Formats: sequence, C-alpha cells, structure tokens
Amino acid sequence: MMPAALTPTFAAPTATVDGFTVQVSNYDSDYTWAVTSSAGSFPASPLSSGLVTVTGLKPSQSATVTVTTSRTGYLPSSATVVGTAAPKPTPTPTPTPTPTPTPDTRLVIKDAVAKGTKLTPGVKTRLVKASTNGEMKRPRITCSVHGQKLKGKDKRANCLIKTKKTTKKAAVKVIPRCSVGLRITTRIAATATGATRKTWKRTWQVNNAPRSICTLPGNR
Repeated sequence: MMPAALTPTFAAPTATVDGFTVQVSNYDSDYTWAVTSSAGSFPASPLSSGLVTVTGLKPSQSATVTVTTSRTGYLPSSATVVGTAAPKPTPTPTPTPTPTPTPDTRLVIKDAVAKGTKLTPGVKTRLVKASTNGEMKRPRITCSVHGQKLKGKDKRANCLIKTKKTTKKAAVKVIPRCSVGLRITTRIAATATGATRKTWKRTWQVNNAPRSICTLPGNR
C-alpha cells in the first residue's frame, strides 16, 4: 500500500480587514499543494509557498480552508483550518463639544428689611446688604413724600443715608428724619462681564409714630 502524502499542519490564522492569512507550518516544495476555501477568494493551485491568503470576506465572516498534498507514489492527504475576518471597526465617537458657560450675574441679597415693614423715624436701620460675582454699581436711594421725589437739601433734611460700596459688596443704612408720607426706595444693581445686569429694588414706608411732618420745598 502506498504511504500517505504529508498531512498539512497550520499556524494560528491571522485576521485581516477582508479575510485572513494562515501559514502552512510544514510546507515542503517536494509536494504539490492545492487549496480550496468555503468562502472568499483563495490562491490558485498549486500553492507556490506556505502562506495561504483568503480575501473577499465580510467583517467577522469565517471560512474553512482545505489544503491537500499530493506526490507521485503517495496517497493524497489533506487538512482543514478555519479562519475569520477582522470585525468591523468601531467608529471613533465624535467628542461632544464642551458647552461654553453662559455668563450670569449673581446678585445675592442679605439681611434686607422685609417687604411691608415700616421704618422707625429717627432710628438708624440697615436696609440691605448685597454681594455679587460681577461689579457692584453704586446703590441708588430715593426718598419721596406723598409721591414727590426729594433731591439735594430736601432729601438730606428728611433722609439721612449711609452707603458703603466695594467692587463686590454694598450696604445701605438710613435714618428717616420724618414720618408723614415718607417712602424710601433702595435699588441695587450689579453686572458680570458679558452678562445681563441684575437689579434688586424695594420700597419701605415710615411709621407715623412718633408723628413728624416732613420738610418740603413749599412749606419752608
């Protein structure tokens, strides 16, 4: 009986983008080598080297390669090896752009006299404290008697106002010098760079006890 030809042995297949390669570990040019594959394209027979290259596969598709050896005076011999194409590459995710923070003016009001509270004439009262992340504007304090806005000497005669302001903070104190019909309004504003101005405003009446008449331009 004739002996069998050399039985092919294989190294581990190496995946490629559209197939794979596999090396015949015991390739011997004294034999004729033929190749078939269950899928894709493969080298024409006879195989002229020990490297088998399969192409034309889809990502992750497998194929079975059969390598047959023959030689005069020997019975043909064959072996199979299964290879798999590389998987489809995972697309690189597009980085999400970091949103640009929207500038915002923060105006924090502290220790403000509550809305609706009546101030006591002749008594110093701190109306409000404020702070900001931007630039503090100078507080604006308005005194009015029966709806008439006071200015200059008339304002000083009826409202003693003390303000303290830094770049980031402000505080307002007042001593009402009369009571009848007097209203005091405080407006505080601040602006951060690139942001909208924030404003806080509040008006207080003055208690009529003790009752005292405010000095007006027309009754001096």
